Amino acid sequence: MSRRLARLLPLAALALLLLTPAARAQPNVVVVMTDDQALSQMRALPKTKALIGGAGVTFERSYAAQPKCCPNRATFLTGQYPHNHGVRDNEPPHGGYSKLDHSETLPVWLDRAGYETAFIGKYMNGYGQVGDIPPGWDEWAALIDFGYYNFTLNDDGESVSYGSSPADYQTDVLADRAADFIDRSAPAQQPFFLWVAPQAPHVAGVRSDIGEPDNPQGAPRHQGDFKGAIAPRTPNYNERDVSDKPRYIRRQRLLSRQQKTKIDTHFRSTLESLSAVDDMVQRLRNRLHASGELADTLFVFTSDNGYFFGNHRSFCCKDEIYEEAARVPLLVRGPGLPAGVARNQLVSSVDIAPTILELAGATPGRVVDGRSLRVPARRAEAGAGRDLLIETFNDRFFAVRSGKWKYARNQSTGEEQLFNIATDPRELESLHADRRYRDVKLRLRQKLAQLKVCAGASCR
Repeated sequence: MSRRLARLLPLAALALLLLTPAARAQPNVVVVMTDDQALSQMRALPKTKALIGGAGVTFERSYAAQPKCCPNRATFLTGQYPHNHGVRDNEPPHGGYSKLDHSETLPVWLDRAGYETAFIGKYMNGYGQVGDIPPGWDEWAALIDFGYYNFTLNDDGESVSYGSSPADYQTDVLADRAADFIDRSAPAQQPFFLWVAPQAPHVAGVRSDIGEPDNPQGAPRHQGDFKGAIAPRTPNYNERDVSDKPRYIRRQRLLSRQQKTKIDTHFRSTLESLSAVDDMVQRLRNRLHASGELADTLFVFTSDNGYFFGNHRSFCCKDEIYEEAARVPLLVRGPGLPAGVARNQLVSSVDIAPTILELAGATPGRVVDGRSLRVPARRAEAGAGRDLLIETFNDRFFAVRSGKWKYARNQSTGEEQLFNIATDPRELESLHADRRYRDVKLRLRQKLAQLKVCAGASCR
């Protein structure tokens, strides 16, 4: 090597270092949250599974703190269980938008930490005032009425209505707005937080002529994509023997042929509606990649709760302690996280805000109940002994997930459920009356009593 070349190499290395963008100290954050999506519906989201889960971490055992829209969205915003943030239902007096103290929430904490923040989509049940923008949000485009067409957005304080043309399809309108936010925000040095919450695959509304939920609508390009699909015929579909179940399930009759047809039609419609969400995720990921921001962005995909499609004889149900309602998809990719791995630790929606806060270096204005998923994402054995709380206030069942066990107790009637999820994942046989498991039940009953009143570290 010549002397001249030897002298030039260090200069070339320095120039390369100066030209290479440094990783952000605070990563961008993008969260896509669907509405009423069961794990079985992930079949409609192959791009999401590949681009987020395949490039990041899929948490196989993720649970909603309360499997209901408004309470679990409040949990996402606070990192707290519903018994601490106070939102226990979708409507007043025990729930809804007005029940949450919005002065101390995730966007407020990220805004204080220097983030540009934006919300796009469905916020919380009961929200609907055009001039109302909660604290912490720099950009705001929230649905003030619902529908896959003919809906209205509160667009930064102005009412903007959409019609019934293909270009007005709700998920695509929200995707346009989200992509535009990324395009404007990605070139800046300031990190950004974007929460996108499409209505899909939630029902379109309630048909006044029959009083039943109206099926969601797929974008025109996806209608017919799932022709012939039926709701999964899992062992607990239209469960025959419910003698081990609570009284409210025992009272339900077996599904009729007409009900099965309705469930299958509804299931196909939900898959069609989710295909546009899959397109949205791909589009946002590609915009991040094109701007050079993908490597410095935490991308989260999840749902606010699961859904029953004939499980335990039920249809259109959530706010239940059973797996189909309580388990939700959770896929995460981002800086410092492994790629293409699945994790089996028990995790909860209370953990999403603490994860974002840790990566962002932001300080919460509340005592959060969850914990960051960063270590469990990296190490399969981390947090293996954790217990989780699942709350449902309508039928007053509270449950604890602990290792292979799930124990639930109705606070009003004293009814109990005990399942070995490892050997009975569809919860076909409750062991609560089996004396062989008396010690297990007593231990979990005590743990449940502790978690029902936990706060902060005692929840973890």
